[in-house]
Amino acid sequence: MVKEARLADSTRVPKKWRVLQVDARRLEALRGIGRGTATDLPEVVLTMLANRGLKEATEVRRFIDPKPSDMHSPALLPGVEQVIDRLLLARDRQEEIVLHGDYDTDGCTGTSILLLALRQLEAKVRFHIPHRTRDGYGLKPSDIVDHAAAGSKVILTIDCGITAVSAAQKAKELGVSLLITDHHQPGPELPPAEALVHPGLPGTTYPFAQLCGAGVAFKVAWALAMRICGGEKVDDTWRSILLQGLALAALGTVADHMPLLDENRAIICCGLKNVHKLSNPGLLALMEVAQMDPLGGLKSEDIAFKLAPRLNAAGRMDCARMVVELFTTKQNGPARSIAQMLDKYNKSRQLVEREVLDAANQLVQEEGLATRPVMVLWGKGWHPGVVGIVASRLVDAWHRPVFIAAVPPFPDSGKADSEETEGWALGSARGAGGFPLPEALAQAKDLLVSHGGHKAAAGFKLLPENLPALRDRLEKAGTDFFGDNSPRPDIRLDAEIAIQGLSEGLVRDLGRLEPYGNTNRKPLFLASGLKIEGEPRIVGKDARHLQVVLRQGPTKVRAIAFRMADRLEELQSGGGALSIAFRPNINEFGGRSEVQVQIEDFQPRSNPDVEFVPAEKYWKDE
Repeated sequence: MVKEARLADSTRVPKKWRVLQVDARRLEALRGIGRGTATDLPEVVLTMLANRGLKEATEVRRFIDPKPSDMHSPALLPGVEQVIDRLLLARDRQEEIVLHGDYDTDGCTGTSILLLALRQLEAKVRFHIPHRTRDGYGLKPSDIVDHAAAGSKVILTIDCGITAVSAAQKAKELGVSLLITDHHQPGPELPPAEALVHPGLPGTTYPFAQLCGAGVAFKVAWALAMRICGGEKVDDTWRSILLQGLALAALGTVADHMPLLDENRAIICCGLKNVHKLSNPGLLALMEVAQMDPLGGLKSEDIAFKLAPRLNAAGRMDCARMVVELFTTKQNGPARSIAQMLDKYNKSRQLVEREVLDAANQLVQEEGLATRPVMVLWGKGWHPGVVGIVASRLVDAWHRPVFIAAVPPFPDSGKADSEETEGWALGSARGAGGFPLPEALAQAKDLLVSHGGHKAAAGFKLLPENLPALRDRLEKAGTDFFGDNSPRPDIRLDAEIAIQGLSEGLVRDLGRLEPYGNTNRKPLFLASGLKIEGEPRIVGKDARHLQVVLRQGPTKVRAIAFRMADRLEELQSGGGALSIAFRPNINEFGGRSEVQVQIEDFQPRSNPDVEFVPAEKYWKDE
């Protein structure tokens, strides 16, 4: 793996540095907001808020200090009252309800939320999580037949179903009540289900359309609790259920890369507050195996980099059913056992991912794919559960759209002779440079069995013998789209700040911008005119990182550059002069603390090559 990674870096495409120019009028408006909100923040934090499009006092307060009251009433969600009516009727009749979820973190946390609520309701309920390889994503007519044959009278979907027209028609034929809760893009035809709960349903007016599947599930559980308790104030038992549900909705929101705007910020901040006090053994056991102290709190980055990978590993390597079991068990022992199993799956996923990435990098080199506008590659026996991650790694390395497919037989997929998977190559795509993935796949639909997705990520299925033709089709689409302009990565810098202006207080103030994620990335700064002090060091157990001391005027600061050891020669090529794109953090060791910078990119010169662009263009695009 090291060899291939270094080959990739040796032909690394330099990133274009773009410094965001703050709107002066917007910044001045923030300065004028009353004390207790923005004026208590330093200028650099005000700049971050202005760069993100904020200008009103209410917007700043909701961004910096989200409260439960910032969440919209679940009664505003279209279809929610019909769902509650049918669930209560099923409870009274003792009809079986089956929850049909999805195998990613969002689908599993959403399923867990409604399972906890329906158990509290004393309804007759079970749940089903599809197998990624064997069953695939979504709700199909065969699922309806299976659920009906098992005796279920009500099917409640979580994080899927909004495009399942044929499945909904099958439910009507069989006399099964289909209740759909979803957040994905609706198709041209809505499914004829008994109820549709969707924050962005065409023709409806819910205030915020960007909830995740678990967020929608939480709203249904909240509406159910209010109906049972007779008003907005719920009893202690239901309050405990909802607090657990809110924490799980926070996990789903971050893991599904939803925009961290509006009520999503309230869901995350309120959901993760006092997480150590929650009566959910599974969440605490998961934090334990991730070597996290519940008393230390839980941040969005902890979810993205520590918890979500372990949760998603179950669906990638086996079946994600155990994730729902983790979050719904009341016993500490089973919770620890499941959390430990998820940790093992994640380690196994990392090994499999590394093997597939090594093989993919080798193909890139041998077939000269790095010179093509779009990368299309495949491998026999690659694990379909990791091809999406590998596609993302290749995009990071080469900054061009990547389409990657796993060709059967698949390892450890279980029931390899299933009608759903026999003979099909399963693929995943990741975008770059604005290349429209869904449109490109649609142009090749005659070669595909199925496809779907959005601009940033997509999936597809086809016969292996069609892969060479698919490559030709997609490479032509890439040439038509990019022309002679190869996609080039850029790096967006929020502002230029002086190293001597860094302090622990400033880093803590920047922390008030959390949670970070989609539409609110962690601030990235420019520092120029730096000098390297002494000799840079290669560090880390795999000798992959660089450690360096930087000076600006009289001020010195320690810096770390992860996975940049192979750029040591480039670092030193400027005769000690350096400009960096960085993030500041506080390094605590041996009872002492100091500000340290994490280098994300560098130019070996005092005056970097940068382009200044209006901030408004970028916060609208994100």
